[in-house]
Amino acid sequence: MYYGAINLSQLVGPLPPPSEVDDDIIDALLKFLKASQTKDRTTKSVVFSQWNSFLDVVEKAML
Repeated sequence: MYYGAINLSQLVGPLPPPSEVDDDIIDALLKFLKASQTKDRTTKSVVFSQWNSFLDVVEKAML
């Protein structure tokens, strides 16, 4: 049985709205980054995420 071609919007849905869990994760990340910087001022950190929107939220929280 063939149902026809599908498009990208049928495979990928929109991201859910931010939640308190996301806030807790961001708070923990910022706390870790600040502690690392306090311990050694030469420390550099790189944050990876599968979702660009998460990195945007982290960036805003760091400003």
